[in-house]
This record gives sequence, structure tokens and C-alpha cells, in this order.
Amino acid sequence: MSDNQNQDKNGPSRRSESSNNASRISSHSATPGVSRPNNPGQAGEPAFTQSRLSRNLRKQRDAHKAEPHKRSERWGRILSVPLKYLSASTTMLLSLFMALGYLLTGQRDFVTVSVVFAILIMANGWNGLVRSPAKYPSAITTLVVGLLAVIAVRLTGDFAWATIVLGFTVAIAAIAEMMRPLPRENLVRSLSSSVFAGFVAIIGSAWIVLANSVLWAGIMTGAAVVVTFAVIGNQIGESAKANSIWALIFGAVSGLGLGGVAVQVGEGSRILRLAFPTLLGTIPPTVSVLVLSTIMGLAIGLIIALVDILFGEHTRRVSEAGAFARGAVKFMLVVMPIYVIVRVGALG
Repeated sequence: MSDNQNQDKNGPSRRSESSNNASRISSHSATPGVSRPNNPGQAGEPAFTQSRLSRNLRKQRDAHKAEPHKRSERWGRILSVPLKYLSASTTMLLSLFMALGYLLTGQRDFVTVSVVFAILIMANGWNGLVRSPAKYPSAITTLVVGLLAVIAVRLTGDFAWATIVLGFTVAIAAIAEMMRPLPRENLVRSLSSSVFAGFVAIIGSAWIVLANSVLWAGIMTGAAVVVTFAVIGNQIGESAKANSIWALIFGAVSGLGLGGVAVQVGEGSRILRLAFPTLLGTIPPTVSVLVLSTIMGLAIGLIIALVDILFGEHTRRVSEAGAFARGAVKFMLVVMPIYVIVRVGALG
């Protein structure tokens, strides 16, 4: 009897003691910052409260972590509209700075500075534009060969010296690739990217050649205005086809208008002496000037459309630096048809 009574007396105390231990374990394992309940007899209710508070704390923590990401997405949506026009803005600013600076002051320095700016912008963003395997080889090649071509053309006034620099482009690109740490993955792809970037940078120095001659400088400034209108046309429409068509239309119409202005101010005969004098000699002078300026506008629009199709964002997204670089590429490549027209006329 005494043993049974002792068990009955000890049983409630042991159960109460185990209940207290469970309450303490639940309190210690709860979320930090939630205190243990004061009344051990109500252990079930505080456990539910702790679980609910724990879920709320986790939600607040996750929301706090996700807030910077949501902020960046919101700013990205806000900036997505102007970022679309970074390339066009770069091309237009370089062209207008060069043309207006030369017209107002007559100094070739504005042309040289515009080309140097374009080279720097392109060197900084070329990797983001073409996604080359390595950033620094293409940047080094663009800077070295581009600046060498600018110096050579500015000192001599002859684009032939730029072609000499062109011959060293592969060697400079190879040396830049040798500076990469081993293993040099995608070597051929990186090398070809650097060489192409160097070619574009060298071609841009033809703007300086045009500025070296008083006769050619008039065509240079007029062509810069046509470039601006062609770039504006290239922004119309949502597809690459629509952009290209409008670039050609705006280029041709602005070229035609430039030819009309040249005829009105009496510059038509001088333009004919500079460009295709033999071919256009059998056509009336006014018609020849209009045809020539329209062809030049079409060529400029075509170059801008091709660059946009090749490096544009119709099928992929590029970085901000890449968009700036695409604008610099347009500025440097549109000089090709202008220089060809003038150079053929000079040879004739």
C-alpha cells in the first residue's frame, strides 16, 4: 500500500516536472527575441503564438532582402526608355559637335577631338557590345591603333598613313592577347574581335582627312548633318526592317535637301569637281549635285542600318557601355562612303 501511495504521489509531480521541461525546451527553441511565457500552465497557446511570430519575422526578413532587388528592377524600368536611345544620342552628339565646332571656329581640333572621343567610348564598351571572351585585349588594341592612326593622319593629312597602322593591327592584337593569363580560352574569337575593333577605330580617322582640306570640309560638315537625320530615322519603328527602311528614307531625303542647299548657295560646281567629275559630267550640274547628295545620304543610311542590324538590340540586350560603343561605331563607319566619294573625285 505504501508503495502504491508513493507512486501516486510521485506520478503527478513527475508529470508536472516533464511538462515544465517541455515548456522550457519550447521556449528556448523558439524564435530569438520571443520571451518564455510567464504561466507554464498555458504552454500550448504560447507555442502557437511563437510559431506565428516566427513566420511573421521570416516574412519581414525576406521582404527586407527582396527590397533592393525590387528597387533595382523599378529603376531599370524607369531607365529602360532613355537607354534605348543611348546609341543614337552618341552618334548625333559626336556628329553635331564635330560639324558645329568646325563651322563656327574653322578649327580642325573639333574634328580630332570628336574622333578621339569616339575611340575612347568604343574601347570602353566594345566588350559589352560584342561580348568578347576578354575585355582588355580589344580595349588595348582599339586605343593603340586608333590613337596612332589619329596622330599619323593629323600630322600628315594623308589617310595612307592610317593604312600603314592598319597593317600592324594584327600584331598589336596578338601582343594584347599574350598579356592574358593562361589558359587563353576562345583565343581566335577574342583575337578576331580585337582586330575588327582596331579596323573600325582606324577608319574613323578619315574624318580628320576630310577636315584637312578646305574644299572637302564643306562636304564633311554637310555629311555630319545627314548622319544626324539618318540616325533619327533609324529610331522609327519596332523591328529591324522598319528601322532600316526609315534610316534609308531619312538619309536620302536629307541628302537631297543638302544638295538643294548647295545649289542655292552656289556650291554645286565645287562639289562636282570633287566627286565623280567624269561620271557626272554629261548630266546637268544641278541634277548631278542632287543625285550625288542623294546617293551619299542613302549610303550613310545604309551604314547606320547595317550597324544597327549587326550590333543592335533586336535579338539581344547589351549593356549601357555597349550601347554607347554602338553609337561610336556608327559615327566612325559612316565616313567610309563620304571619303570614297571625295577621294574618287580627287583622283579624277
